[in-house]
Amino acid sequence: MRLIWRILLGSVALAIGGSAAVASQVDPALAGTWRATGKLMTSSMVKSGEFRLRIGRDGRYSLVSAPGSEFVIDGGRFEQLGRVGYHLRTATGTEDRGSVALAGGGFRLSGTFGSFELQPASANAAQDAALDRVATVFAMQGLRSVGAWTSRAMQLALLWRGDAQLVSISALDFDEQGLLTPRSSLNLRFYSRAADRLLVLAPVRTDLAAFAVFETTRDRRTPTRGIPVPIRDLQELVHAVRAQGNRARLVNARLQFFDESGRGAQLLWLTDVSGSMQRWCLTGTRGELVDCRRWAGDPEADYEALAKRAAAGWRVLQDRWSGASAGPAEPSAMDRCLSIGATWRYNTCYSFWRPDETIYP
Repeated sequence: MRLIWRILLGSVALAIGGSAAVASQVDPALAGTWRATGKLMTSSMVKSGEFRLRIGRDGRYSLVSAPGSEFVIDGGRFEQLGRVGYHLRTATGTEDRGSVALAGGGFRLSGTFGSFELQPASANAAQDAALDRVATVFAMQGLRSVGAWTSRAMQLALLWRGDAQLVSISALDFDEQGLLTPRSSLNLRFYSRAADRLLVLAPVRTDLAAFAVFETTRDRRTPTRGIPVPIRDLQELVHAVRAQGNRARLVNARLQFFDESGRGAQLLWLTDVSGSMQRWCLTGTRGELVDCRRWAGDPEADYEALAKRAAAGWRVLQDRWSGASAGPAEPSAMDRCLSIGATWRYNTCYSFWRPDETIYP
């Protein structure tokens, strides 16, 4: 401890002299495995609780929640600023910085978003194995296929609950080859029957092994069976559609079990096509391209139902504007958007059929 104090005091003097710099390596006093308690920044925003944190000499760290805490997984870089300060950067790019001070037999790190204490962690084979798995997953270079991300997520979901099963995948805005881009959205939903809870892992950027984590209660749409991992990849569906001569842009896809009358549940990739109402499916077991309207609905019928809702909404707004019924004298922008069957997001009205096309403002 005296050696640590000398290091800290020497660093203060160095900082006062104006020559403090970011250390290339973490001091041996901070490198190791810790029991972290308090509030700290993670890739999925600030979390409070008790965690197991491992900081390597090279500055890489991995983090998992301790039993009883909200499920947290994370990785990133930890840098020291003159040994009396720190800079933490998560895998998704969120940052925190602050000061380091001795606290009992460990350290207290006080940052922008709160403080947490590090105490030496006792040996725990299961939690150390979890840290090994997190470190391995977060060290992987980002791959662009849905299947790679799914396999990666399953490794982490099993740290959440041992009975975690993949129940659905949804992908939005992938490229023309069926691969993810930095603009893509991918949600991977896992279900634990024992806890009756859902876990959603969503890659934040495809060039990092970073996941936003959302743990929720079960909803009524959760299927009773899990999807096997590894899965048939989205690329296979895109290539099958192209092979049949269809050059339309596939814009979103969902992998889920659908009930097939008389044959039980069937695993299908369901895909919407930009600029038309076609729906293509690739069976998860046979890899055959099929007309999936029996399971996914008839797009013509969907369009007619949408048109009826839009017409009814339009009549209500016309009545409001003419003063025939009680209500605001002037309809809101959201009312006008929804009345024509469009989508209202973030104070902007988007076309129903072309999600990237704005109607107003």
